[in-house]
Amino acid sequence: MPNILEELGFDWDAGRLPDEAGWKKVFDSSYEQTKDALKDNLNVLYDSTNHTKSSRNGLRKVAQEVGAETGVIFVDVPTEVVWKRWEENARQKNRSVVAKELVEQTIQSFEMPTDDEQVLQLQ
Repeated sequence: MPNILEELGFDWDAGRLPDEAGWKKVFDSSYEQTKDALKDNLNVLYDSTNHTKSSRNGLRKVAQEVGAETGVIFVDVPTEVVWKRWEENARQKNRSVVAKELVEQTIQSFEMPTDDEQVLQLQ
């Protein structure tokens, strides 16, 4: 997704993030790239938070349109570890740092994957 953000003129590090319409363009582009890769019989690991079942369902729909199977890789990390890693990222500046408010919002709206989503859970 970083490449798509850049192609559309956004910059996570500089705080130039899309508005709602911009995010729609970002996700539409990423879904189209995903669909194209699946059509070419490639395996796809869509690395994003996908923290709601609705967002995961959107990706499942993309895969189903081309007859691909789906599953969820759920990396189960305690909230304390999330914040520790966030602080380390902010301090070291080796990678983009997501706004603290966005991390909090993502944690608060997180929906645990369910058995019907073919979940591989890692701890």
